[in-house]
Amino acid sequence: MAIACLCFNFKFKNRKIVKNSQPALNNLMIFGSILCLTTVFIQSLDKSDLPKSTFNFICQGQQSILLIGFTIAYSSLFSKIWFAYSASIQKKKNKDIFAKSLKFYTIVLFMVFIDLVFLFVWIFKDPLQKFTRKLADEMGELDEIIYEPEIHICKCKHEIVWIGICFSIKGISLILGLYLSYETRNSKIEIMNDSRYAALSIYNIVVLSLITAPVVIIIQNQLDAVYCFLAFSINLCSILTYALMFVPKIKHILKHTIEQDIHEDQMIETMLKEKKEKYLALSVANQNLNEKLEKKKEFLMKIEQILNPETFCNAAENQLSGDDFDEFEEPEDSSSSSVKKNNSLMKLSFKNFSFKKEISNVIQHETVI
Repeated sequence: MAIACLCFNFKFKNRKIVKNSQPALNNLMIFGSILCLTTVFIQSLDKSDLPKSTFNFICQGQQSILLIGFTIAYSSLFSKIWFAYSASIQKKKNKDIFAKSLKFYTIVLFMVFIDLVFLFVWIFKDPLQKFTRKLADEMGELDEIIYEPEIHICKCKHEIVWIGICFSIKGISLILGLYLSYETRNSKIEIMNDSRYAALSIYNIVVLSLITAPVVIIIQNQLDAVYCFLAFSINLCSILTYALMFVPKIKHILKHTIEQDIHEDQMIETMLKEKKEKYLALSVANQNLNEKLEKKKEFLMKIEQILNPETFCNAAENQLSGDDFDEFEEPEDSSSSSVKKNNSLMKLSFKNFSFKKEISNVIQHETVI
């Protein structure tokens, strides 16, 4: 099934639905799952008669291949979700979205590099070695026969510490993948058309990992049960991921020809061009209406001054009252004050008349416009 998906990815790599799903990442995901499936084959081999050095090498190699394979497959899906999340943020800011392959490969290489450093320290400090564990005696068919069963397993001195570190690293990446999958559950990005299926694949990986890892540790003395459970989980996870990532593409290619895809692309480009032209036309019209609205606001303010003469008169009187008569030291009589008051009222009426005349000219000008 993995080889069939690789062939499909290579044959239809120029089709839009495959090209926009980053086929290189899909190939990496398939390669990682193949490495994980390889560990199932290694686990099925009978290693009891092998020399200790060869057994130790196989132990460490099996763990390393499983860890690296899981990381490659998961990081390929994780990079798609990461891109979908960053693209949704850029879309909210009205920025252009570009799919740069270097970013995807950087995420994959970074996660693989962390695993390589962890494995290097583990192998150098406390490598896995062959360990023989004797089980309870079993009676044979005859009373004189007693079986003393024993199993050969891979262990190290500080196994719990290394397993804890490994689970911590993978747990952080799985939790981050769950968060990004939840945030991008409704996102639809043309240049990453399978991001939603990648999110569903991450859900499956997280659930199966949370079930498989603790169970395998608990039943590690039962080799047949460990093998069956590990093989079932890896195969199920791989099949579900292949189905989610490739079945929609296969359906699309079976139903649509290349000419139909080209026609749909041309229709979409035409629609986008028309929408862009409409948007620009509406933007210009909106700007013109805003300018007219500002002019109308100024006109209404002038009309309001005419309709509320009391406010205007009070403002003018306050301005006139500000000219205190403190300059004159001698007090003025009532006749002089009444004359000044009449003069000020005459000036106020003259100003009001001039202002009204000016506003009438503005109204005429607005009417002509």
